[in-house]
Amino acid sequence: MPKIIKVMLFWTLVAPTIMTILLMIIEYSVGKDVELLSYSAVF
Repeated sequence: MPKIIKVMLFWTLVAPTIMTILLMIIEYSVGKDVELLSYSAVF
């Protein structure tokens, strides 16, 4: 697989997933309720 495709896949799939998981962990540790629908993409 060409390197550019790997970079594109990382920035479109992996990076947002990692950021969303980190946000969920931070909000859970602060004491807020975690609602999965609030993290889903709205089109």
